[in-house]
Amino acid sequence: MKKLVTVKDFKDAGLVFVDGDTYDNGFKLNNHGASLVNKFPTDDNLAFDEFAWRTNTGIKPKFKGGVEYITASGFSGAGPVGLVGFDLMALDSVVKWRPLITKEEPQESKPVYTQAMDNANELPPIGSECLMLKGASPSGFSWTKGEKLECIAHRKLKNNGDCLSPVFWNLNTDEASTLRADLYGPIDTRTDKEKLRDALVEQLASKGDMHNEFGKARDAVRWLMESNKFTITLNK
Repeated sequence: MKKLVTVKDFKDAGLVFVDGDTYDNGFKLNNHGASLVNKFPTDDNLAFDEFAWRTNTGIKPKFKGGVEYITASGFSGAGPVGLVGFDLMALDSVVKWRPLITKEEPQESKPVYTQAMDNANELPPIGSECLMLKGASPSGFSWTKGEKLECIAHRKLKNNGDCLSPVFWNLNTDEASTLRADLYGPIDTRTDKEKLRDALVEQLASKGDMHNEFGKARDAVRWLMESNKFTITLNK
């Protein structure tokens, strides 16, 4: 999910501020103050401390972010808006909700869903990134080929037995949905040099004296690349 900390972060995510929201190290908004913050950019760079609970009206919030929620039975949970049900007629329906503050995380490389995992029919690990392989409209959203996805959960789907399906957060559209296995795929983690090596091996082993002799092809390509006796320009 995108970082959501400042007034502007939440405005850009579609949130409307209300009486009781607290920002700027303890300043609590009343109705008039909330309307001013909603309307003017004066305080856009200030950080939020806490949000007031919003009563569930039965309509899914237009806010694109994470929420905390409490149900009629007293159960409390949290998750992306797209995965939380706001239907008042649902069993143990959501009674109230409030936005989650998602603070800046240290910049670390995220784990990725690799080709080896895909070959082994493994689910993408939670927290890992993968790619949309082709355009689709999961849960009514429009997702396109090449968009980056982050796996945020594994869940059982109705009529799918005990099999788990990954739940993805689209990093471009800030929407969440499950996907069929043919719609997502691994991220290629190879360097340009490794891609070149693999392409040369495949070409050599496809015909001639080294047809299907992948071991010999790899040895030949390794010698060529380590000798630095040639130059190849990769096409973009």
